[in-house]
Amino acid sequence: MARGRLLRPSVLHRQIANMRVFPRVRLECCVLIAIAWCALVTFLFIQYGEDQVHSKTLQETNKCPVCFGHTSCFMLHSSNMHVVKLTGLSKVSLFNYINVKNVFFGKYKGDEIVLKKLAHDSEFAEFDGRVCNGSARCTPRGRLFTRLLRGVFPDISDGRSESLALAAGVGDRFLREHLTCPSQRLMRRLFDALADESKEKFLHFATMLLINAEPLLLQAFPQSEGWPFPRYLGACGRLVMEQYVGPTLANFRDAPWQQRVELALQLLEIADMLTTNDSDFNLYMTDVTADNLAVDADGRVHLVDVEDVVIVDRQQLEKDAPADWNKTHVTPILCDDCMGYEADQLCGHHISDHNYFAICKGLLAPNAFGRGMSGGLLHSVPALVTSTHPELERWLRLCADPGPDGGSRFGPAAELRRTLNQVLEEASTE
Repeated sequence: MARGRLLRPSVLHRQIANMRVFPRVRLECCVLIAIAWCALVTFLFIQYGEDQVHSKTLQETNKCPVCFGHTSCFMLHSSNMHVVKLTGLSKVSLFNYINVKNVFFGKYKGDEIVLKKLAHDSEFAEFDGRVCNGSARCTPRGRLFTRLLRGVFPDISDGRSESLALAAGVGDRFLREHLTCPSQRLMRRLFDALADESKEKFLHFATMLLINAEPLLLQAFPQSEGWPFPRYLGACGRLVMEQYVGPTLANFRDAPWQQRVELALQLLEIADMLTTNDSDFNLYMTDVTADNLAVDADGRVHLVDVEDVVIVDRQQLEKDAPADWNKTHVTPILCDDCMGYEADQLCGHHISDHNYFAICKGLLAPNAFGRGMSGGLLHSVPALVTSTHPELERWLRLCADPGPDGGSRFGPAAELRRTLNQVLEEASTE
């Protein structure tokens, strides 16, 4: 019987080492080739693949009239010389499987724009199940929309918010912030501002009102009048188009100190404008994160996600005159790492420091809870600033949390703005 050759330990070790090394090299080469191939295919798809912006599946015009409108469908027609072109992965339909927010990026006439479907696919499916009669085109259930119509524009009304109970009832079913404090004047402003002259205008209005009122708010409180929002460009089916502002605030967390001070001042100014303005509406931000704010090429900050805004009609509030309505409401800190708020308290007071709570506690303070702003936008204060303005830390802390006996945030916010302006003036003279 033949016997195998006995290998010396050194020879055996070399053979085992060779068995391990060469397969690993071959495996690494295969992985690199696969990655390169996937990158090439993705590049070819992006460069030469069909742009899904023309897809009826993306636009969902088949769901009309229960859609956002047709005002800008011409921007998506391939026959249009200035047709919208999606950019990057947004062009590729496979991207939709991971694009859960349904946000796409593109260009129109050389300008960058954002295209939004304003809801997740699951939210659209739930909405269709509630309001459509099971048809592919989505024929609306008349009862729901009739009740909403009467709630928004009641023929018989004494002008008090109780007369909008039907609208509030619909709001309870759909849980939308902008329906939290019912007001006929607000609904009329949103409806009248809607750039839609079609006979289906109310259905488009109601669809946005119940799915996502961002397009309505962008038109009723337009950038052209100084509101810190993107420009609204139009709708096609269940796709809306807006101005692309720029990178989100999260990209500026580690920007130079002076630039962060300028951004912080703008955030405080936004809080002030949304709270006190000539429209007699208070717009309270309820989802403040560094990703929901963006900075344009001129360094101006915009709120780019306007879905979660509670709107209080000060004129309606004065008519209703609930208990303590004319007292300043101080937003309590309901949790350390989230943005809790009391909707009934916001609705029941002519003014609240809620927006300063959102900005200071959410984005500026060292313990900021906003996503993408760990440590706060005003972190790493230079030693010179700390020595010359020791009060900065105090005003920032009180703006975030005035404490049980500290009064409202309005005073600390004003002092914080004054101090930050001084810091900028001193920096410019150095």
